[in-house]
Amino acid sequence: MTETCIFCEIVAGKFGTHFLYEDEDVVAFTDIHAVAPSHVLVVPRIHFADLPAVAATDNAPALLGKLLSVAAKMGEPAVKDGGYRVVLNSGPQAGSTGASSTIGASRLIGTMPRVSNVGSQAFAPSGS
Repeated sequence: MTETCIFCEIVAGKFGTHFLYEDEDVVAFTDIHAVAPSHVLVVPRIHFADLPAVAATDNAPALLGKLLSVAAKMGEPAVKDGGYRVVLNSGPQAGSTGASSTIGASRLIGTMPRVSNVGSQAFAPSGS
């Protein structure tokens, strides 16, 4: 795919972002616009416009499984504190944000520990 977004630039190393996890398919890094005490984004190295674009690929099950597996690894430390959430947004109405409306679910899979004194509204689009 030839489209790019802020996450493509992060994956390409344009900003020198420290990756908490990386392999040939995905990277994980701390969100600079965190909406929780710990907010990690897990994104594929390849740009996808949205979740249906990922689902349309031959390797969708493997890629989506890897994204969730890495999200689980990133959230593991939060289990002792009561757990964490995995949020998947697809499209601007679902909270996907950024420089382009092409940033979709596949570019925003985050793990966030639940904050005990905040209800289900703890997640709000962060502008990242």
